[in-house]
Amino acid sequence: MFFRVSDKSKVRKILVISLSNIGDVVLTLPVVDILLRDFPNSTVSVVVGPKAESLLRDNPVLAEVIVLDKHQSRSALWSWVAELRRRKFDMIIDLRNSMIPLMLMARYMTPPEMRRVKGQHMRRKHLARLRTVHHFADDNAPCRCLTATASDAGAVDALLGDSGPFVVMAPGSADQAKRWSPSGFAAVAKYVKSEYDLGIVFLGDRHDREIAARITAALDVPVLDLCGRTTLSQSAEIVRRAAAAVVNDSAVLHLAGYHNIPTVALFGYTDPVRYGPWSEQRVIVTPEGTPLPKDSSTERKVAYIESIPPEAVISRLCYTDGRMRLVSDE
Repeated sequence: MFFRVSDKSKVRKILVISLSNIGDVVLTLPVVDILLRDFPNSTVSVVVGPKAESLLRDNPVLAEVIVLDKHQSRSALWSWVAELRRRKFDMIIDLRNSMIPLMLMARYMTPPEMRRVKGQHMRRKHLARLRTVHHFADDNAPCRCLTATASDAGAVDALLGDSGPFVVMAPGSADQAKRWSPSGFAAVAKYVKSEYDLGIVFLGDRHDREIAARITAALDVPVLDLCGRTTLSQSAEIVRRAAAAVVNDSAVLHLAGYHNIPTVALFGYTDPVRYGPWSEQRVIVTPEGTPLPKDSSTERKVAYIESIPPEAVISRLCYTDGRMRLVSDE
């Protein structure tokens, strides 16, 4: 059952056990895309947490999006497992490293993860998990997991209007200590508009409205604030259309990575090696000086990321010939 697939004709039903948080789920989507490409005659179902369900729910390339609530009762969990057992999956790719595959059983399934590789990006980690059962030729599969429906595309058209090329900015994050300063985002937005005449679109959930409002109040240039005004799938489509993204460590960072949008990512105390941007054009901006100890207080973490000067971001942006070309150290 832990052997690699040797006969694809025996794999009719595939289950991918993804993660819970939105950004973490996006990091697993390259695995799903490879399976869709390499097993065209199989169905692919995906398990996600409740927060991420709407991101994938309406995608016709997926047979089913199954919600796993980690906080449900034990009896409810066993009922959930029993229901999945009745599906009789032929292959299970577990990206949670859980006991679920052993409870479901399948002809092919990923083995339990015995050790972690230091310094490995999470996208690479998930691809390595897939390779334990399926030896894929390359990871350049078409991005089919976040294809906008006609309804979402129409909604995004209406929201963006005739804004022309734009930079998407995500000034929020679930963790306060991951947020760069509103004044920093304001300075970058003003530069992008005045220097390149690009539109500015703020993206985030309803909790980010206050931050976006503070940034907008400090600006004398027009911006489009969509925080809390889009669904997850619409947000993904907006990111896909962007010329570039300037973001904190957040879900929008990974949406930009999935769609290969040039990305400037601001990191404070969190690890950019494991969770950093993964677009071909990417820049990680961190505070200067000694890294912050992991046990630092929230106040110190906030001050740390806010110490990044706007010039550290502005100096990386270069929009020429209708394209954003980031100035990178790599």
